Amino acid sequence: GEIVYHVCRQPGVREAAVLQRNGQLACYYVSDEAQDSAALQGALQQVLPAYMVPVYYLHLHHLPLTGNGKLDESRLPAPEAGVGGYAAPTGDTAIRLAAIWADVLKLDVSDISATASFFGMGGHSVKAMRLKNLVHKHFGCNIELRDIFTHAVLNDMAAFIGSSQPAAGIELLKAGAQQECAASPAQERLYYQQMLNKDNLGFNIAAVFRLADTVVPEKIHAAFIQLQQRHTSLRTRFELGEGGLVQKVDTEVAPALQDAGPENAPFEAVWQQFIRPFDLSVAPLMRYALWKDFLLIDIHHVICDGISLNILIRDLRDLYQGKVLTPVEYNYLDYAASLATRTADNDKNKRYWLRQLSGELPRLDLPVMQQRNFPGIHPAAVKTLEIQEEQFFQLQQCAATAATSPYVLLLSAFYILLYKVCGNKTLIAGIDAAGRSHEALQEVVGTFVNILPLKVDIHEDQPVHTLLAGVKNCLLDALDHQDYQFDQIVALAEEEERDGRNPVFDVHFAFANTLDSDAELKELGFIPVQGRQHETTQYELKIEVSEKEAGYAVAFIYSTVLYEESMMDVFVAYYQRIVNAIAQDSEALIDDIRLETTVNV
Repeated sequence: GEIVYHVCRQPGVREAAVLQRNGQLACYYVSDEAQDSAALQGALQQVLPAYMVPVYYLHLHHLPLTGNGKLDESRLPAPEAGVGGYAAPTGDTAIRLAAIWADVLKLDVSDISATASFFGMGGHSVKAMRLKNLVHKHFGCNIELRDIFTHAVLNDMAAFIGSSQPAAGIELLKAGAQQECAASPAQERLYYQQMLNKDNLGFNIAAVFRLADTVVPEKIHAAFIQLQQRHTSLRTRFELGEGGLVQKVDTEVAPALQDAGPENAPFEAVWQQFIRPFDLSVAPLMRYALWKDFLLIDIHHVICDGISLNILIRDLRDLYQGKVLTPVEYNYLDYAASLATRTADNDKNKRYWLRQLSGELPRLDLPVMQQRNFPGIHPAAVKTLEIQEEQFFQLQQCAATAATSPYVLLLSAFYILLYKVCGNKTLIAGIDAAGRSHEALQEVVGTFVNILPLKVDIHEDQPVHTLLAGVKNCLLDALDHQDYQFDQIVALAEEEERDGRNPVFDVHFAFANTLDSDAELKELGFIPVQGRQHETTQYELKIEVSEKEAGYAVAFIYSTVLYEESMMDVFVAYYQRIVNAIAQDSEALIDDIRLETTVNV
């Protein structure tokens, strides 16, 4: 990248690598003798913007490489060995909290500085929810998501925890030996949506991995059988009776192995044949196949969400290695049985959502090709915007300055886009909430994600930083009340028939849950590769942000019935300009963000 280019231009420097460490940029450089770090930093400040100038400088005689010639980050020394702003946590609370951060952020505890920011090190709202649960588990006190944003620096958070009073947590019941119970609200929503169109593939969660020559097929088959016994959701089926929808767990189920087809067929044909509708009355609602050097996996959303997929892939990896896994303490039946007991929380959440959705709800007037005449599933296409290293670091710096997260910045940019295109000053977009409000649920496979409507007010004379604060507050308030299910929220809305639209909102913004064990999977010979693109969408327009190394991929998933491809090209160009404007000057007014574009419509 640009930073490495300028480091290598300094006298005596032959090679360099720049990575994020301790929430800051760390520069690893190769030269015959160590450079003066202050002089090296000063030289870079002359040619790079402040947010791209590394804080740490570590001299190496060579960059460590993997067997296939790529940088081996695991063998790079921790920044505390160099010159920079690292401060070791001190005191029992800070030291224990640093270990929790390391667990949540998938970092080595030696990377956690006492002066680091949780969001600067890769935290976002989903990880903050996990942190909230772990703080209660280990310290016995409740902290809200808002507290994590307010006290994002490790030392500040440790002091806040130290001054907090002990508090009881959410009680999670055990369903006992029973092997069936009422479906959860999330399962009901997905079940009935699938039943409206049984051939819809929009709720299939699919993944594909390229396998190295060293992978043994028999060990994969054995690992999948163990996986089905370990997680009850992989043995769950659904029955609709007089009392409503029931989930039932079978003691034994058929192996999930499928025949992928002839090896001489094109991969795309094999993939399209493999991804097909599930019969929700028959377990397992998962299938896998080995085809040539690929592992194909397909799971229905009614038993799995993004975090669950992470759990399954991690457990598959460990079982393949022959590890003995700690038994899962709770299962999805425990979660579903516990939901019915939380009446006090439901009353509080109901009052909040009644306030949010009172009165007439706004309708977005987006430039569609034809009148909306049907809600539900749309044929879809995707346009992807790549946010590269320079802008990525700029967004990180802007988020730190605004005491928020990159997620809030990118979500705010979406609201500005909608405002600029539609003119609405009150906007509602859907967001995802992880739904795992108890630490014991972190290892449970199932569908927990809830969909929340986020209503935001926006004005042309509003500074960007004010909007960022407003969106952050709306997001935190909504997440504090995320256990009220979407179907219950819709029932509270005072809205007239929406003329072929989805209830409450038509657009959606999501931060995708990417596999958090990619590196370890690659070491074992499981290499994630891109599967099929989105072929359908529940929303007429959805933005899905995926994290990647030093950047983001922003996917615009849109209805091809309602939007022309050229119009989506304009939306992507507009969004790029808005993100640039936010990152460069958060003091600017919303009205000052101009959306001229060279894209032809």
